[in-house]
Amino acid sequence: MFHIIGTDLHNYLPSSFKFIICNYTEAGHGKGALDGIGDTVKRTADKIISTNKDIPHVKAFMELVPTEIEEYNIPNNIPTYKGTLKVRQVIRNLAEPNMLHFRNVSCYKCNLGNRCLNYQLPSYHLKDLTEEQGDCIL
Repeated sequence: MFHIIGTDLHNYLPSSFKFIICNYTEAGHGKGALDGIGDTVKRTADKIISTNKDIPHVKAFMELVPTEIEEYNIPNNIPTYKGTLKVRQVIRNLAEPNMLHFRNVSCYKCNLGNRCLNYQLPSYHLKDLTEEQGDCIL
């Protein structure tokens, strides 16, 4: 999730957005690849059901999924952020390419463009991952 927030998510937002903020209420939840995949599967099933289609079993779901999910290539060589379990807030200032700021408590006192004086964790610069080292296709 951190990689997508840091590199691609802004491409899907209006140009007037200046920040991306993600708050996590529990340590370790919602930040990993499996959490993102599980959430996508659940939302996709909800979307299919909302169009009055029935999903009586897994086989039916698998037949409907290719028409609903867009393919997305994720590099295999994404470095990890040490301290992920401590992260409660991720901030991406769109004026700082590939830079993520982390806080161990969601803070709304500090100016988003500045370093948090209360709960700042080490910031993280996502390295250029354009070298071809294989992709995981979702």
